Amino acid sequence: MPKLEAFLQPSMKEDSCNIVGLAETRIDWKQKVNDFVKYRDEDNQKYKQIAVMFRSNDEVYRAFNILKNENIPDVKIRIQGANGSLYKTREFHYLISRFEKQATVVLEKNYLETVANFKKEIIVNHPNWEEYFLDIFHCILLEFNKEREDESTYQDLIDFIKEISQKDDGQYGKIYDQNINLIKSDFINQEIIVTTMHKVKGIEYDAVIIPASLSNLPSTTTVSDVKIKDYIEEERRLYYVAYTRAKKQLFVIKHKRENALDTGNSHKYSETTIKANYGLKIKEGIDKFTMYWSASNFGLNSFEYIRDNVKVGDQIFLTKEIGAFTFWYVIHNNQKIAQLSRAMVNQLMGIEILSGFVVSSVYVNTYEETKLSDEKNGTTYSNNWTQAAKERGYIYLIDFSGFGN
Repeated sequence: MPKLEAFLQPSMKEDSCNIVGLAETRIDWKQKVNDFVKYRDEDNQKYKQIAVMFRSNDEVYRAFNILKNENIPDVKIRIQGANGSLYKTREFHYLISRFEKQATVVLEKNYLETVANFKKEIIVNHPNWEEYFLDIFHCILLEFNKEREDESTYQDLIDFIKEISQKDDGQYGKIYDQNINLIKSDFINQEIIVTTMHKVKGIEYDAVIIPASLSNLPSTTTVSDVKIKDYIEEERRLYYVAYTRAKKQLFVIKHKRENALDTGNSHKYSETTIKANYGLKIKEGIDKFTMYWSASNFGLNSFEYIRDNVKVGDQIFLTKEIGAFTFWYVIHNNQKIAQLSRAMVNQLMGIEILSGFVVSSVYVNTYEETKLSDEKNGTTYSNNWTQAAKERGYIYLIDFSGFGN
């Protein structure tokens, strides 16, 4: 790996780059996050963006769950690089649905003012909704408006929003940073971004923390010597990219995997060790749910409940209900808000209850998507939708991930 040298020498007196061993220091990455949040330089300036980078998505969601429970005041905490699309979130869907009703209409001169007023109504009527997502949506509109043509329609606007928000590659984060001052004078200008190293190329942050990873390095029992060397070199390049994302401060914590990477050796954490120390791994994605449950008579009240009560960062837990059959549910404040799929239930054998999760997003799943899935897979899940759910056309599905205890 090339030698790490600062391109811009910081004015701070503290070391700008620290690489420490976990075994020697027993340092807690959470404490380092809190230290960076509180830090002020000689001009009393704080770090506006603090990135916490991990090797895998499982570690990202575990860290997000932990940081949300830390209740750090006046700081936004968000995931960058989620597999789910921002375009499919509850907040984006609500606004885009309004645009779709007039898709062919040319944008009025005051459409930005109209949307701003509508956004205010949403915040008042749905205080549990993610205001950060609404602000991103607003910033994307401002970006579109910079180059919109006189004949641009609402459909053109929808297409632009979809292009920007379909995947989390850092683009809408840049648009947010460039435009948020135009719509808010009191916005929280300090945020913690929890992300994988794969999602940060071309993006810089004031401070970067890289905790020790739980991911494995391959061994000769799984791949050849040549492939191991190639993998090691690729991993080193990945870490180099991660290291060079820091503009002012870099803090790296190394442990067994990182030491093995330095020496070019394989390393593996056993699943038993991970489960004993961190809990059962639950992956990101809404495929862990029985999705039609929320549209059926069994989940009849879940739509209104999620709409009116559930917000990103809320604590949830998983529990089972035993009758003629055993079902597992996601519980929010003693209310069932989702049913787990049979495949997911099979991973929970021998467990009574699983906690340690927070809501990471609220997504929309439509009746049309369910019918298309039925046609593709030869299933009949759309038959479980109630008439009321069909007429509405969609349901809400929360997501969560990480390690449960």
